[in-house]
Amino acid sequence: MKGYYITFEGPEACGKSTQIKLLGERLEKEGYPLLLTKEPGAVLDGAIRAILLNPKFKLHPKTESFLFWADRIEHHETVVKPALGEGKIVLGDRDFDSSWAYQHYGRGLAHDWMKQAHALA
Repeated sequence: MKGYYITFEGPEACGKSTQIKLLGERLEKEGYPLLLTKEPGAVLDGAIRAILLNPKFKLHPKTESFLFWADRIEHHETVVKPALGEGKIVLGDRDFDSSWAYQHYGRGLAHDWMKQAHALA
């Protein structure tokens, strides 16, 4: 079977994790190989996420964005791609769309800057 990567996006506490859990339970019941994951924090023992969420660090929006990108690249290369290669269905809590919402619209990073960062990742 070909692997699939399905991500869930939405505001904080809107029920993404609940929907992922419910769909995951259904897919497992039907015998599909599955991996549940999230961004940021699924890699490097959550070290990058800890920096991002620490209120004592007042990060410039570009620095914040690069940390999110670093977490995403590591996540995709070490978690998502291997699982897809094994034919798993990967259900992800957040991905690239969150960067657009938080860094572009929320933190004011330019559209072109975001496109360049995405191309590098």
